[in-house]
Amino acid sequence: MCQLLIPTYAEAKVVKKILMLSAYHSSFDNAFKQIDGVRSVLPFDEYNLDVEFMDSKRFEDEKTQSAFAINLKSRLDKLPKYDLIIAAEDNALNFAVSHRDWFNDIPIVFLGINDIERGKKLAEDPMITGVLQSLSMADTIALAKELFPNIKSVTAISDGASTGKVLAEEFRVIGKEFKDLKTDVLSSANMSWEEFWRKVPEYGADNAFLFLAIYLDKDQNTLDFKDGMARLVGVSKSPIFCVSDNCINTGAIGGKVLSHYEHGREAALIAKHYFETKSLDPIVKASPNKIVLDYNVIKKLGINEKVIPKDAIIENIPVSFVKKYMKWIVLTLLVGLLQTGLILALLINRRQRNKALQASWKSEENLRITLESIGDGVIATDIDGNVTKINKVAEELTGWKREEAVGSSFEEVFNIISSVSGNRISSPVKKIIEQKSVIGLEADTILISKAGDLRHVADSGAPIFNDMGDLVGVVLVFRDVTEQEKLEKVARENDERMRMFFSSSSYGIYCVEFDKPILIKDVAKGDAVKSIKETGRMLFANKRAANIIGFHHEEEIMHKTLREIGFSAEASERQKLLLESFSKSNFGMCNVETTATSIDGVQRNINYKITGIAEDNYLVRIWVVMEDITELKKAEDQFHQAQKMDVIGRLAGGVAHDFNNMLGGILGHAELIEMNIDETSPIKRHIGPIISAATRAADLTNKLLVFSRKGKTVFVRVDMHEIVGSSLSLLERSFDKNITIETTLNAPRHMVLGDSTLLQNALMNLAINARDSMPTGGKISFETANITLSSDIEEITYNLPKGEYIEVSVSDTGSGISKDVLSRIFEPFFTTKPVGKGTGLGLAAVYGTIKEHKGSINVYSEVGYGTMFKIYLPVDIEYATEDLIDNVDPTLIYGEGLILIVDDEDLIRNMAGDILSALGYKVLLAEDSDKALELFKKQADKIDLVILDMVMPKRSGKELYEMLREVNPDVKVIISSGFSRKDNIDEMIKDGVKAFIQKPYRKALLSQMIAKVLAGEKR
Repeated sequence: MCQLLIPTYAEAKVVKKILMLSAYHSSFDNAFKQIDGVRSVLPFDEYNLDVEFMDSKRFEDEKTQSAFAINLKSRLDKLPKYDLIIAAEDNALNFAVSHRDWFNDIPIVFLGINDIERGKKLAEDPMITGVLQSLSMADTIALAKELFPNIKSVTAISDGASTGKVLAEEFRVIGKEFKDLKTDVLSSANMSWEEFWRKVPEYGADNAFLFLAIYLDKDQNTLDFKDGMARLVGVSKSPIFCVSDNCINTGAIGGKVLSHYEHGREAALIAKHYFETKSLDPIVKASPNKIVLDYNVIKKLGINEKVIPKDAIIENIPVSFVKKYMKWIVLTLLVGLLQTGLILALLINRRQRNKALQASWKSEENLRITLESIGDGVIATDIDGNVTKINKVAEELTGWKREEAVGSSFEEVFNIISSVSGNRISSPVKKIIEQKSVIGLEADTILISKAGDLRHVADSGAPIFNDMGDLVGVVLVFRDVTEQEKLEKVARENDERMRMFFSSSSYGIYCVEFDKPILIKDVAKGDAVKSIKETGRMLFANKRAANIIGFHHEEEIMHKTLREIGFSAEASERQKLLLESFSKSNFGMCNVETTATSIDGVQRNINYKITGIAEDNYLVRIWVVMEDITELKKAEDQFHQAQKMDVIGRLAGGVAHDFNNMLGGILGHAELIEMNIDETSPIKRHIGPIISAATRAADLTNKLLVFSRKGKTVFVRVDMHEIVGSSLSLLERSFDKNITIETTLNAPRHMVLGDSTLLQNALMNLAINARDSMPTGGKISFETANITLSSDIEEITYNLPKGEYIEVSVSDTGSGISKDVLSRIFEPFFTTKPVGKGTGLGLAAVYGTIKEHKGSINVYSEVGYGTMFKIYLPVDIEYATEDLIDNVDPTLIYGEGLILIVDDEDLIRNMAGDILSALGYKVLLAEDSDKALELFKKQADKIDLVILDMVMPKRSGKELYEMLREVNPDVKVIISSGFSRKDNIDEMIKDGVKAFIQKPYRKALLSQMIAKVLAGEKR
């Protein structure tokens, strides 16, 4: 921040000390008009006026203003207490009030306040009063109608700065009073300067512009006032009016304008009254505004002078040569007529010279006092670059005393280097003399004092011209920004860390700021929801937030309203729910999980974390953190489905186990009857159907076992393309000709390890279901492809481990499957077919087969369009269970020896004993592991074979097998089960078990297996 201290004489009588806080910067005309107005009432010889320029109109950010506050506080601590504060403009008043603890019991007089209601409210404090900036917008609009009767509209020119926004809102309210005019605002707050300049010429001669502000656009780009006015006048087709005297002489017509000089003068009168009476006038005054018009613009636009108000002040009226130089003409005549006039002229001239000399002395004294009291360092040089003046601050910063510095080379006194390279920076004096213009010091400039101290400095230099326009020297104004540089460095590092965090975050993060703050108690109401969508603008967003909302880049949503980025009316109820939860959390952290549809139509599951920023019972902005949990939800659903299917599988396996035991008894006894009954017996013809029915029941049970992954499978290396081909050859013969079957076999690697029969049955089941969904015909398609899963996300998506898979798709053009049915299609016994048309085990068996082959199956369907099943099987599985059984051969093999049968089911145990006895074997029966171990210990040397059930009470078949081996390591064992875990069976085969037979077993298969095991062949 740049500080300007207006000079004052240092006589003892100066006791009134005033601090003036200006929201402007030190080169802005309005600021000096206000200061001049103050000085017109408070002269140098009675009042010490220090002015601090906040520069908050250009830099409203907290970082810059915080640096200003730190700088000011450090100086206030070293200065005597002030008697009165003058706050110029809203930002200065807000600063003075918020730091009231710095100015205890010091009255505050304000001026230039746009926020009239706030000014009046603050004035209720007996120590605060001032002059309100009442802009005469209504009077100026009325003036525009008088000067241009044919205009149909008045458009205010405003910008994105806080003052511009306030003035634009005030104009909208006032504009409603003019029913015969259309009023609107053209603001750079929601557009770039390029867009703004393209928009201005669209307004024609039937429109009048009312200039309010032109400084800041939506991208925070600033514009010099004079340059902006020059361009506005250059491109505008409409006459331009204004409400402030700073736009006179810029090409605008004028208007009923605020005089910053008069404004400052009124505030100074209040201050003077306080010093004279020791009481502060509580009456808040309104600024005195007058109609001021530019003569040149009046003539240029051809305005009829008769319609100009009589009380108007016309500036820039040309004066005739005679009128301008009348006194010199008269003087010349007098000189020619009277010689005494020459003496008089000489006397007058001498007197004027004396006055000029006195003015020069006074000006020199004012300059000296200014240089000594100013808060910045000042060094002046002559044309040769030698120092001519140096103030106290410059002495302290450079380490050079005045008597040492004056006459020395500027480069010697002002020794500067670059903080980046460490190299010496060339003298700015030479550059200023060469360019004859104002320049700024290079960034990262370090001043090395005479004692070697290093300080970061910043500011600018300017050329000095004499009355003839000749360049006579240079002045450099600089300040110590070391502490500010440290603060800015910390701020930059923090900003960089925050940018890195936001840009790399997997969470969507955005901030919404409202054009109009919303009363907190109304946040969750319907009207507030609408207002939030229409006035809430994206102040900040990272790329992830833009992606979740449905955009590619965050720039696409910046500064747009929530409605513009897709928060539509249809979503109001959901948003109202969010806001209700937000309200209940007292606008702290609120966590809400809901669904949302992005602008690109994708529905997502989103977890929202919302935090509100409130000021004075109004919600001004909200921060939102979004986590897209769509894939997580899918994974949870898949996990729950897998759990459900696992439970059903366990249930199916248990049912199959018990059912197999019963079927084993039925089948075994039926075969025994068949072996022993006479061929001529009338019962003979009933035995076959019993065996056939039991066999079909066993096949049905086997489907349950496959589904539960507890059945017997034969894994060999098989070609999925061949399996698809063999399935098609069967289907083509059995399907109606109105159904077309197509194949697209594109998988380069199509070999898998599995059971070809089960895999073919799975494909057949899918094809049959597809056929049933197309009673009037259609198309079934088989396709193959290879996919590779390499990431954690892919693992979750496909519910498979990483690796290479063959994808087999079976799709149809049938009726499709509704959503309520789709979630249950793999459940055993669930079917939509009529009674007698389906068992509900077809797709359950397919599911079991695919899971048994370490694969996955997904289904996609839409009612009316068809269904697609996608099967994923791992390519080239290295391990395959050895085939333990051959194709069934009906030949019975008789034998001899002692066999121990262990089974907890009486029916199975006794049936097996009868079959083996009929085949010539001696049999020992045990109903549990304790009985079996007792019999084996007694006759271990006589028992040739043990047939052992895997699932029994007390001890499992595996535990009993280990105990038998302790008695006789060479014991021969065949294990049997209605179901058992395949990995347990494989492990026992490796440990020495000779064979495995699935219940219910046929007598022929049992006789063949026993014969081979006793003969020494491992099966």
